Amino acid sequence: MVSTMHSGQQPHYQVVEGHYQSPEGESYIGYGIRGEWRGETVTLADLSRRRIPVERLAHCLEEREVSLLHLRELVEDWLDQPASREEA
Repeated sequence: MVSTMHSGQQPHYQVVEGHYQSPEGESYIGYGIRGEWRGETVTLADLSRRRIPVERLAHCLEEREVSLLHLRELVEDWLDQPASREEA
């Protein structure tokens, strides 16, 4: 997980971890994405129970310099992909 915040020209994305409970009462750790840019923060929590796919997504978002404005839409598309569901 990258923990330093960029103050540069591009958004910075990192994996966030949280503790959740399923509707059946099962406790689990879920992983999400936090994007930061110019003092604005967007967090999309509990995207997957597996860290590696979310790390890959965060890396891809940062590498492509994805705007925070498009984060939700791109994550929704990512979740709709069969490979993401298998890894999630």
